[in-house]
Amino acid sequence: MRPLDDPSWHLQFQSDRYEGQGSYVNIGWYWARPTEITKQFFRRAQTRWVDKHEWDQGVVNLIRLEMIDEGLLDFPKSIVVSLVQYKATLLFDWEAIFIDTDLIDEMNKEGIIVHYTGIWAERKIFMAKHFGHWNNKTYYAESPLLLQPVNISGTSSEIFQKMVRAANIANLCGRTFMFPFVVNERLPDSTWRLEAPHWTSEIGDIMRVGPWVESTYLRNRRGHNSTELSEETILGPRDIIWNYASQPIVDACVTSKSELLKLDFA
Repeated sequence: MRPLDDPSWHLQFQSDRYEGQGSYVNIGWYWARPTEITKQFFRRAQTRWVDKHEWDQGVVNLIRLEMIDEGLLDFPKSIVVSLVQYKATLLFDWEAIFIDTDLIDEMNKEGIIVHYTGIWAERKIFMAKHFGHWNNKTYYAESPLLLQPVNISGTSSEIFQKMVRAANIANLCGRTFMFPFVVNERLPDSTWRLEAPHWTSEIGDIMRVGPWVESTYLRNRRGHNSTELSEETILGPRDIIWNYASQPIVDACVTSKSELLKLDFA
């Protein structure tokens, strides 16, 4: 990205399609110098939108292409910045990155911005926390008592029910639910695949059960708090459906002095 004191450019955008200057641009954020060409660009986009009431991003791209053809915003007067440094989540493969901490570190090292495009509502917060983009010191300064389910496997429906079960147990014993880092999904052809939990389940329903933190919470916390949490593992419920046999698990959870309690579904 070129600096403000470089007079060669007027507008810099993030790509919404592919690497290169010919790409369609995203207007979720942009970098603009206060020049007459920039003002003309926004006035023309506003006039078009007021007249046609078309999609705002489509309008901006249309006006940008018109002004490129007119020689007013041809490169480098308008610039599409690199997707390597200025990432858009709609344009790269989340599945591999989500369950590989080395790939997470690589993404964060090479990237300046990760723009959460194509992700809505609570999933946007879920993703930002998982990838270490939730830069809130108070969030990590004092850790709540945690409960994390581990060794979760089964069909997507069974995985979801187990996570809901664990979230409810956490809520009952006054703990914060920590998402599992990975789950083992049984596919329709009876093969198995390691997956991130949000690929198999409606995580919004789980998030609404009670307080929660991301599966990488402890990893992300180390950047703000170096003290290690005490851990303990207890066996999880044998049945997905709640029954009276679950009460000893809740009791063990309540009486545990460990800061992180792992609920093992193996």
